[in-house]
Amino acid sequence: MLMSAVLVAALLAIAGPRLSELFEQAINRVSGLG
Repeated sequence: MLMSAVLVAALLAIAGPRLSELFEQAINRVSGLG
């Protein structure tokens, strides 16, 4: 249980910034800024 929680936290730490960057790009395209 603890190991899985650590793995999830590590994945979020690695993938979080990339996901938020892609999310911002998508919003910029939809709003016409990009």
